Amino acid sequence: MSSIACYINNNAQLVRLLTPGSDSKWVPSNDLDENDAFALRNRLADAANWLTSAVGSKKRIDLVCLGVSDTMCRWLTAPSAEPSVIAAAARGKGEEWGPGAGFGTIEPLTSPHRKAPKPGAGSRDESHFPVLTIRDAPTRVLLDDLDANGVRVGSVITFWHAMCRAWDETLPIDRAREELSGGSDNGDTELAAASPITAILTTTEDNSIAWAWSRGRRMITGGRAATPHTEHTDSPEPTAGAQTYDDAFGRIALDWLTWSAQLGQAPDRIIIISPDADAIAGQCDRLWPAAPHRQIPEIDPVAATLNRLISADHIKPESDARTCVATLTNRPGRAHRKLNQWVGVILLASAVGVIGLGWRFQRQSRDYRKQEQGFQATITEKLSVIDDRLARDPRPVRALENRINELAEGTEGFVEPESPLPILGEVLRVAKSLENTEGVTVERIEITESRSTLRLLIPDTATGEQIIEALRTSDGDIRWIESTAGSLTGRIIFNGAWTLEDERL
Repeated sequence: MSSIACYINNNAQLVRLLTPGSDSKWVPSNDLDENDAFALRNRLADAANWLTSAVGSKKRIDLVCLGVSDTMCRWLTAPSAEPSVIAAAARGKGEEWGPGAGFGTIEPLTSPHRKAPKPGAGSRDESHFPVLTIRDAPTRVLLDDLDANGVRVGSVITFWHAMCRAWDETLPIDRAREELSGGSDNGDTELAAASPITAILTTTEDNSIAWAWSRGRRMITGGRAATPHTEHTDSPEPTAGAQTYDDAFGRIALDWLTWSAQLGQAPDRIIIISPDADAIAGQCDRLWPAAPHRQIPEIDPVAATLNRLISADHIKPESDARTCVATLTNRPGRAHRKLNQWVGVILLASAVGVIGLGWRFQRQSRDYRKQEQGFQATITEKLSVIDDRLARDPRPVRALENRINELAEGTEGFVEPESPLPILGEVLRVAKSLENTEGVTVERIEITESRSTLRLLIPDTATGEQIIEALRTSDGDIRWIESTAGSLTGRIIFNGAWTLEDERL
């Protein structure tokens, strides 16, 4: 809940610091000197220093409320509800409104979730918006000075926002807070849209009447009208006659009629907060008799409004221009600068890492280039033996493939030779048939494709029969037949014939 509020009006001519139990003021020691270019800057620095010392160790101001002397509401036509589009359209309109229409902050008084309507047949894709314009350069300087002094600032609002949030009771605070925390569209729910328009009027310290229209505690539009200077007593009873406000209410009546025509709606009720509440009520009865009104006599309407706000309003809006000045509320501060500094450090570390990685890649690139040169030299050396043209070709692999294809043209190609005859296997077969015999001498063994001969000296008949039986029963591709008839001793000749089916045989 907000506990400290600051009120700033008219280039820091008045600065107030309010809590539910205290109210302190600061006013500059002298008026601005038009010949001193830094007079206003020095005044703002003094105001920031006073606020810093006034908040003490807490170092926080929960709510900054800006006076409405440099603030204005206008009706604007723009193609979209985007804040940047609204600002551009408003600055374009400034040329039509004249040199006094210089702007600072420009915010549309619509839901930040509002979507522009789809264009129909023959229609233009445009929407109409009330916009809030604030000459906020001094405020920005003051906020920067507070930030430099280490004072954190919460929400920034105008006095019109404060009036709507503090005195409009058509939408209960609990329901308004529930809508915001629930992620709704900040007041465009059925309950908020059905709420009546409440007109709120207060008198301010600069002899003017500030008024605002509110729906569901959200600002619709606002304005102000100057009044003659009058002295007030400490009594809450009215002390000025109705004729004091004739001129001011002439201006207010014109503004209200204009906004009613633009919005298509008029206030359903009026709330008056002022020490002259009864006199102002008389003017309302004369100019706006259809709307009932309620008077709240307050000697200091500004303090009463802000005290009521910081004591009861738990809403802390950040993005809805109908409940705060969103641009100033979200203005970057010390925390944002620290975040940016850390982001810068991270980016610097990343850059150093990328530089190191690039140096490493460059070194690897040099090594790869050396390897490539070595491979190129080897390829050139190998191909120069075959053909110098291949060695000079920038694509030696492709050139070599083409050369091979040229050589292969006109030939039948490679024919796989037939498998050799199992001559070694037959020699081993003969050797295995003789391994268990004694006294056998091999005089000759010849195995060819056309002729196979085996000549042995055998010591006895039994050995000869053993050899014949071993050659007959063993597996092989040659059939051995002995050519010697009769005795199986002495010299025996075996003739062999291949049993394979082969064209070579």
